Amino acid sequence: MIEMTRLYLKRLKDEGIKPRVHGNGFIQLDITKETRLHIWGHRAIPRQRTPTPIHDHVFGFTSHVIVGRIININYDMVPFSGSGGYFRIFEPVIREGEDTILEYSHETCDVEVAHVDTMMVGDNDMYVMQPY
Repeated sequence: MIEMTRLYLKRLKDEGIKPRVHGNGFIQLDITKETRLHIWGHRAIPRQRTPTPIHDHVFGFTSHVIVGRIININYDMVPFSGSGGYFRIFEPVIREGEDTILEYSHETCDVEVAHVDTMMVGDNDMYVMQPY
């Protein structure tokens, strides 16, 4: 997997394709239309103003991890009945030609931990994330 990644990176460099910074604080490089390289872990990588450590995806994906460790915490959303929950709910809004921005939906909730996946992964290891 590491050697294949090096070959992809060389091809992308030769084609002038450059990485970009994702709003969640990682570097993203589109290797193919359906394959991306994400580089996580440095706090100096810029992030969007609204932090989104708890979020879902409308799409599923398979991730091949070259090196590192993934800790994925799955939460159940608990609608809040009262003056407000602890977490504010944001909705993504697409900006033309760019990624999405997050707008506050004026709803709140609490969360409960459903389960924790600690994925110790390395060369050729992978995990699958289902949508939502």
